[in-house]
Amino acid sequence: MNLEMFGYVEIDRNSIEIRGSPDDDFTLNLWCFPCPPFQESKPRTGKPRGVTS
Repeated sequence: MNLEMFGYVEIDRNSIEIRGSPDDDFTLNLWCFPCPPFQESKPRTGKPRGVTS
């Protein structure tokens, strides 16, 4: 799936929310129960979760 076609993507601990362009009412929510850990086992650094270098 090409996320560039969507105007807004938000990923939090329990869901992924995808919205269309501002003039579109499209909203898609993807929920997971439970969500897999996002690099919880690695030592915490100043980087946001899920960002690797």
